[in-house]
Amino acid sequence: MLATISPLLLVAIATRYGWRNAFFLAGIPGLILAGIGYFFIREKADSGLPGASHLPGKSSRASIVVILRQRNVWVSILMGSCIMTWLFAQVTFLPKFLVSSRDFTEKDMAISLSLFGLGVIAWGLVGPALSDKFGRKPVVLFSFLLSLLLPFGVIYYADGLGMLSPYLFFGAAGAGAIPIVLATIPSETAPSRYLGQTLGLVMGICELVGGFLAPVIAGWSADRFGGAAPFFLAAAAAVAAGLFACLLHETAPAVTASRTGKRFDEGKP
Repeated sequence: MLATISPLLLVAIATRYGWRNAFFLAGIPGLILAGIGYFFIREKADSGLPGASHLPGKSSRASIVVILRQRNVWVSILMGSCIMTWLFAQVTFLPKFLVSSRDFTEKDMAISLSLFGLGVIAWGLVGPALSDKFGRKPVVLFSFLLSLLLPFGVIYYADGLGMLSPYLFFGAAGAGAIPIVLATIPSETAPSRYLGQTLGLVMGICELVGGFLAPVIAGWSADRFGGAAPFFLAAAAAVAAGLFACLLHETAPAVTASRTGKRFDEGKP
């Protein structure tokens, strides 16, 4: 919900009190979450895994080798790095591009970001649900394909808020694939004893590439080739993510069970 409200709120505050003060306010939710995590999250003494307390010691290097032997893990890293590049290359430069290059007012720019945020929420709910029914691979492929609407809509069809709105909402489908790629597929692939390290490895690399390197490259390309360059970069990243998705092995329990002729709920109490 904050993804929809915060652009409207922050732009209004920034317009009235300055962007510096708005950025200070933007950090408050993070501090609140940190406090909630510190005071309310408790570590379990027993992980619940059979023999977990007697697992043989493994070096970090050895465990990473075991993790990366799983095809879906390194494919998820490649897909995740691409789709995070798609995300951050756009959200970093979208406000400035709409105002400076497409003559949007600050109000219309804020509404545009809110529509994108609304799409992120909607697809974040719809994408994982569809992947449970139809499989991880077809859903992420469809999401990556649909995500091309956003960069091309911004480049070619941003003549006004009304025209751009559907591209913002439906183009946000790529965000619906992010939890599937960064968490669901790796957790269904990796050995259970390495689950935490697997998720940390996948998310860490993807955040490093998408959250750190991508904005730097996008900014350099914008300076050299023009304001639309980050959106072409985002489109290329979405295409690359789709190509990598073709290498996935299906992991959705309901789908894999149907292929082997077993019921998904077989053996459950």
